[in-house]
Amino acid sequence: WSSVSGVASDGGRIPKGPHPLDTTNLFALVNPIKSVVSQNPTNQTYQAQIWVMNPFAIPLQATITQSFPPGVTVLSTDGVLGSSSIVWTRTIPTNGLAGETFAFTLPTMPGA
Repeated sequence: WSSVSGVASDGGRIPKGPHPLDTTNLFALVNPIKSVVSQNPTNQTYQAQIWVMNPFAIPLQATITQSFPPGVTVLSTDGVLGSSSIVWTRTIPTNGLAGETFAFTLPTMPGA
């Protein structure tokens, strides 16, 4: 459902620890995301939380993209809302964590 790509933003330094294995400094992280979706018990709104971890010993400039299927209505986000996705651009510190949230509705009944 989500994807993340990153750019190493280490300022030319080479700190100790793991580094992305890409000579262009552009790469996709493999399975960096944990997602949680919770439903409001009184209506059909949901809140999604996306957590992205930077496992490297350098800060990353990350582009986090959350796509969604047709019919989803996004109610709130601090990301850039497109026709079928939300995009966030964040700097994730060394061995750090970035969290994004958004609220949405679905065109189906809960449990469908």
